[in-house]
Amino acid sequence: MHKLVKIVAGIVFGLVLTGIVCTIISSVGDSKQTALKSSYYDACGFDFIIPTPWYTQIQDIQDKDFVSSIVPYYMTKRTASGNGEACDMYLFLIEKSYGLDNTAYADSLLVEGTTLSDGTIVIDERTKQKLQANVGDTVTLLIGETTFTFKVSGVVRDNVFSSYPTAAIYYDRDVKREIEASSVNLAYSAAYVKASDISAAESYFTRDYRGMGKVGERSWYESDDAYNFMKSSIENQSIALEITNVSQLRAAEKANANEKKKSESQVRTTALLILAVVNLLFWLLYVIFTSKSYRERIKAGTKQQSVVSEFVLGELFTLLVFSACMYLLKWQENRLGIIPYVFAVLVSFILSVLLTNRIIYRKRRTSPR
Repeated sequence: MHKLVKIVAGIVFGLVLTGIVCTIISSVGDSKQTALKSSYYDACGFDFIIPTPWYTQIQDIQDKDFVSSIVPYYMTKRTASGNGEACDMYLFLIEKSYGLDNTAYADSLLVEGTTLSDGTIVIDERTKQKLQANVGDTVTLLIGETTFTFKVSGVVRDNVFSSYPTAAIYYDRDVKREIEASSVNLAYSAAYVKASDISAAESYFTRDYRGMGKVGERSWYESDDAYNFMKSSIENQSIALEITNVSQLRAAEKANANEKKKSESQVRTTALLILAVVNLLFWLLYVIFTSKSYRERIKAGTKQQSVVSEFVLGELFTLLVFSACMYLLKWQENRLGIIPYVFAVLVSFILSVLLTNRIIYRKRRTSPR
């Protein structure tokens, strides 16, 4: 009965330590990424990106009952330089009157530094890496025929809607003059929209909205016929596929996150069950090694207490190796499922048993005859 209590106590001890290890492993390395992985789509705040709105459409959209805010922007590809480095990037030009709330450069997406102000530039993490630029450094841009120098005020998370590094500046008078001088036909590239009614906004943008910035104004065309033809083409063309529905991406991300969390929970539960079996085997070996018949074969120099301490050491070693294997193989968890856990359990169990046997064998060999 006393030996059974020891076995149960040993198994409970092992499982408690295992649970602690699993908790630590699941949190180590994830705590930092929890903030970084907090949904980009939640942090950015906007629900839609609509292409090429014309100037007169901005106020019309803002007046819709289902629209909370709209922030149009110009986007141009430029080469930025700083700290002896250079990179191609997309430069977002936003009029100061609209502000940066609910855009890809909002305060909620800042990684370091402060928000945009006059004469400054906010860069994303890819741009920071390319230019080796930090907050307070200067970035140079050639806009039109003029070279502009901006101070980096902040760094935001990478713009997931762009395959290139990006940055944003306020579209002030000097920049506007150079842009207009170098652009024959100038219209908004797109606009960020935050909706108060997602369903109504989605219905309007996918069915009724047309980006009339593609048409522009009459002065861009040589004749009325050319202008009317272009206008008619755009009005009769659906642009539903050009609308970026961030609200859908947000919902899909949450669903995927919940599914992943459920899967990881199942994997960890299975790992705990496997470790429970391992602990059972481990403490059965303890019973064998501490049995009267086995003790009689151990020479007088080795006491049972030393054998017990060796098994406690073996148990701790099992958990140590298991946690190390889990940490090293954690990144493959999604692709390999339970395999990393099984591998970790087998390696740690085998090594710990070998270590314990070696200690006992050495004590047997060196004990006085």
